[in-house]
Amino acid sequence: MEAGAELRVTGDPAALTAIFQGLKGDRARSVKEVSTYYDTADGRIWRRGYALRVRQSAGGRVLALERQDGAAGPARAWTCRIVGPVVDIGLLPPGAPRSEIGAILPEELRPRFKSETKRTRKTLKLDEGAIEVALEIGHIAASARRAELAELQFRMSDGPTAVLLEHVKPLLGQRRVAVCARSEVARGMELADDRPPASLKAAKLALRASDTIDQAVRKIVAITTQQIVGNLAAAADGRDPEGVHQLRVALRRLKSAMTLFKDQLADHAGPLGESTRHALKGLGPARDLDVFLAETLPPVMDGSGDNADLMQLAKSAETRRREAYTSVRRLVRDPQFNRFLLDLMIVSEEGGLVARGRNAPLRPTAAALLAKRHKKVLKAGRNFAHLPNAQRHEVRIALKKLRYACDYFQALFPKKAARPYLKRLASLQEDLGRLNDATVAEHLVDELVADDAEAAIGGAMIKGWYWHRLQTVEPHMLEAWQDFAEAKPFWRT
Repeated sequence: MEAGAELRVTGDPAALTAIFQGLKGDRARSVKEVSTYYDTADGRIWRRGYALRVRQSAGGRVLALERQDGAAGPARAWTCRIVGPVVDIGLLPPGAPRSEIGAILPEELRPRFKSETKRTRKTLKLDEGAIEVALEIGHIAASARRAELAELQFRMSDGPTAVLLEHVKPLLGQRRVAVCARSEVARGMELADDRPPASLKAAKLALRASDTIDQAVRKIVAITTQQIVGNLAAAADGRDPEGVHQLRVALRRLKSAMTLFKDQLADHAGPLGESTRHALKGLGPARDLDVFLAETLPPVMDGSGDNADLMQLAKSAETRRREAYTSVRRLVRDPQFNRFLLDLMIVSEEGGLVARGRNAPLRPTAAALLAKRHKKVLKAGRNFAHLPNAQRHEVRIALKKLRYACDYFQALFPKKAARPYLKRLASLQEDLGRLNDATVAEHLVDELVADDAEAAIGGAMIKGWYWHRLQTVEPHMLEAWQDFAEAKPFWRT
């Protein structure tokens, strides 16, 4: 987050109203607003990172073009007052970025969705600055679809963002409210298109050789926090499995980094690591069932036709999946989890997670940490061809930790040296991933079939199919291990 960035909190309207009323600030001011958002038939305004709206209030009608700089941050806007029903981008002030969205005629524009809200504002004066708070209650409508809108928006208008985060954190323990990364515009566009919230993949991490260990840890926490928050809505929605998947990826990357730097981290990093592990545990069942239904089951069913035993197994998995996503939604709304998110945001702003060697140069430390991870993989995989699957699973975990470390540090070393090593690592990881798929499928099937004889037959078919596939992968896995074991570590160049 940057200075002036917004933090959005969503929840039950009554809970948000109670929090707002409890904040001591200047006199609250309310206004009712009706906003209609427009775009072309091919959606090119939104696709190019902008939103076009007409807002009607007691003060008249205002046309605005907003640049969506970030889902959780403030949007920059170019506005003008208009009279009459025609929506024309040409009426916007000279500084509006017309060239970025291209020429658009008034007749090309059509309404996408409408929001009707009551917005109440107040300003909190603090020793370190001022926070603008807005309570927004209303709804969004698109065609016949409708979604309630209830959120608190906090913006540090004067002072550092960390002060805002520290001020909001205690509020998350008062009521069951949650951090929200989606803007009103994003929600409206999703509603208009009848699609789930978008998931967010990890952004590329830009560590530099001149970074200190403290700067590196701060950057890693910042980029993983951004991915965590950016996937909360998609994970809770549940229609797109990628939401839970990317949320788990972000948390795993964070957990891996905290393990990687454990010798350098301060004691207060411990609770953050524990919260990370707790969240991962809560997301695991939903992800396993997503993979089972979308990837594990289909190839077996395709080869077996409309097999009643497999269909019964799928039905059991769907029931369990719904229960698992109830737990995901409970996690996303959990006050402790949301305070954990605020703690991560504070570290992203201020750093301070490193206690030992915080100003030490990064590259020598990175090389030592990579060498340590590499050595652990080789040790775990000694005599790989004769290892039982349980021990190969340990190799996979060690390899995944090494892969995350490489992702963090590879930019510090020559690309040409890193490429062959990373290619061999990825090949071995893919084969070991198939082993994990078979193992997870076996455990999950055992849980699903319980006392259901019909489903048990389908479960036996799943186990047989995947263990047979694993045997066909075995020669390539052995070759991939040998290639990796002989790979030249790029950090030694």
